[in-house]
Amino acid sequence: MEDLIQRIEMLQLVGFRRLGLTDEQIANITAIDEKSLRAQGSDEFHAGITARGRQDEQDRWIRSIVGLKVPTRFQNPGSYRLILDLWRALSTEEIVQKNAALSPPLLATAWTGTVNALVFPGKNDDTAIVFDESIFHFAHLLSKLVANLLYWGIEQDNFILGLGANSLARKSTDEAIYQRFSELFISYLTKGSPTAAPRYIPPRELDPLIISIRDGFEIFVLGHELGHVYCGHFSDPRLKFQADEKTLLSTVEGGDQPMWRYRHQKELEADDHGLRTVLKFCFSEAQGSPRNLQFYYLGALLFFVGLEMFERMKCLLQYGEDWWDDFPTADLSDIPNTVIDEARSQFSWAFARWETATGPSTHPSPILRRQSLRNIFAGLNIPVEFSLPALMLERNVYVVMTKLLRRIRPTIEEMRKEKTQIHPLWRANPTAFTSKPS
Repeated sequence: MEDLIQRIEMLQLVGFRRLGLTDEQIANITAIDEKSLRAQGSDEFHAGITARGRQDEQDRWIRSIVGLKVPTRFQNPGSYRLILDLWRALSTEEIVQKNAALSPPLLATAWTGTVNALVFPGKNDDTAIVFDESIFHFAHLLSKLVANLLYWGIEQDNFILGLGANSLARKSTDEAIYQRFSELFISYLTKGSPTAAPRYIPPRELDPLIISIRDGFEIFVLGHELGHVYCGHFSDPRLKFQADEKTLLSTVEGGDQPMWRYRHQKELEADDHGLRTVLKFCFSEAQGSPRNLQFYYLGALLFFVGLEMFERMKCLLQYGEDWWDDFPTADLSDIPNTVIDEARSQFSWAFARWETATGPSTHPSPILRRQSLRNIFAGLNIPVEFSLPALMLERNVYVVMTKLLRRIRPTIEEMRKEKTQIHPLWRANPTAFTSKPS
């Protein structure tokens, strides 16, 4: 376990450097005290909905964190508490219990420069899962945005949601929705954190909806990383922690497919595990009734929707073009996986490899991953009266998000003309290091 702790601290140190912290500032990082926790702002709090700054919830949250034992000397205790809560919720589930023979992963956060989480092995079958420091904030704020997108108000004491295509299409022209969308993604892109966006308090009646969507998002991310562990990917010598462009373009040993395609298949396998983790949690929370199924499912796939929006904006700001312009993203939900796979050669090589703004990726594009999960979900033994509304809602939300992306393009093009830069966190892969920073 000590080797994993050292590796995580190295990752955290690299993140601090990319944030621009000096050696002196890094040396002074210690456990966050109560005053610092209160100064972090209401969206830091995760107990209940906590975005409304209710004093009693903040006090309970702070008391649970002050003095919390963290895995490394640089670990943010607030973020660590969020991970512990998430792990405790899943540790009672069958999908974790059946793998109880494996050691529980070492959990941590770091400024990784990826809207994601990382998993890597240590000695003696130990593993570590490191979430990006801001991913919980992104999950929370994106869930708030989508909940407001679905919300139509209260009529005669009835809580009204607009889940259909027409209702959501009308909401896509709502200036308040567009403002929240642009503030969230532009803050994340240029300031390195989604919490740099102006805060707002959603209607209280949206609390349960936000929580369901957010839980689906966060549980999927953790379930995906657990999938790498439970599916035995670390026993495969071809799946290294790092993979440079030369390796990705090489042919898999003992096979005839390129390494990038082989790695992508393993990522889709872990995605499958992540989705099933969300669904098991959804059904257990509902005590056998899938009444919140469409919102848990929406949250799981919202990870890919948010990632796609972020990466496309990053390409626009950094290179002045959207590399996915020639792909029919709006109609992708109607295209089977086999057709998408065959179509790779017909579209740009950059798209096929999902060559992001920081280079070729070891992961499939979020577009393909989202569609793969839609196909998996549609094939599960879930009554159609529950599965079809979930599929339709997620599709409708995705279409609205792409419309909002089109609306924001002129703004990003203007930012590029004004020489606005993406945050240093996003300019290179900060995990590509070989030695401890001096």
